[in-house]
Amino acid sequence: MKKINIVGVVLLTSTIFAGCLSDGIGGKFSTPKTEEEIIQEKLEVRSDKKPLKLGIVTDVHAYGKEVEGQWEINWRSKDAMERFVEKMNNEFKPSAVVEIGDLVDGKDDNSLEDWKIMDGMMQKLKMPYFNTTGNHEMRSFNKSVWLELSSNEKTYYYKDVNGYRLIILDGNHFSDGQDTTPEKEHYPGNLGDEQWQWLEEILKNAVMEDKDPIVFLHQPPVETDARPNWQLFSKGKELHALFDKYKVRAVFSGHVERLCDIKIESEYTEYFVLQGMWKGNGGLKKEYRFKDAGNFYYVTIIPENIEVKMEYRVFNEKSASGKRQGSGERINRWDNLILNREEYTCQDRRQLMEDNTSGLSEEEVTKIKALYKK
Repeated sequence: MKKINIVGVVLLTSTIFAGCLSDGIGGKFSTPKTEEEIIQEKLEVRSDKKPLKLGIVTDVHAYGKEVEGQWEINWRSKDAMERFVEKMNNEFKPSAVVEIGDLVDGKDDNSLEDWKIMDGMMQKLKMPYFNTTGNHEMRSFNKSVWLELSSNEKTYYYKDVNGYRLIILDGNHFSDGQDTTPEKEHYPGNLGDEQWQWLEEILKNAVMEDKDPIVFLHQPPVETDARPNWQLFSKGKELHALFDKYKVRAVFSGHVERLCDIKIESEYTEYFVLQGMWKGNGGLKKEYRFKDAGNFYYVTIIPENIEVKMEYRVFNEKSASGKRQGSGERINRWDNLILNREEYTCQDRRQLMEDNTSGLSEEEVTKIKALYKK
């Protein structure tokens, strides 16, 4: 009796197993899809998301001084940040705000105090805000201090907001992966090995969970006319390939005081390089400098388009230098512009240099080129 039961169990198990492998009676055996195939299928049918509104500020470069026993932040950073917070809270009302690095300048010995004052202003925002490490923070304090100040567990992280995955990266590493520190600075961006692996995993998970990735990184991983790609980001091309593979919608950066909307041919991702809050670029035409202009950004992302609007301060003719004066004299009005790839290509500086060096002597050309390197 026991033998008959054993044989029956074996036959039943074999039948079930065969059924699992078959597509049905007379069907063919199915081959499980690879992870790569599943990801590609999901990328092709990624669902449209509701519009996402983000407030963005970068390169605030706050610094201060003691005035009558009180520590005061420079007016260029303070005035513009106050306006930014007021506009975000009462008019634009984004889902989140992102600060893309260099909140403090690091030019004085009180960067901690500078940070606390500026962060205190940002805490008045009525929506979540996320910080990014910049090279100026790293010249001011170690990453462990930045983590404490920003209340983050890591210098790179992500937040899911309204169907989008906001990925904040830390580009402050040497080519060998070591962290930058106040004692050991490094200008070009780079990701450590651990962060590279983390980033691909987070992008892969975003696809599987139907989240559209948006990346924020202080150092632009794209070439501009200010510096070639390898001087801005050590492995920029590798990063492009990774972003393109997982269809990152956009990458937002600061760092070089440029204003650009760049779409690399044949690639999916759109790159925005944003000028900081007040530092200008002396090598540019006047209309591209925005010196002391208090720049900040309204970003609206829809399935068909990404709109980036910059608000900036317009000076009276008498006070175009931006020197400290009564506010009525210093500020005439605030205006805005929309970034577009036709006008803001990040190549106007190069073209201007070519125009200005035409027909000049070698010595004169050398002087002009020195100006554009500043």
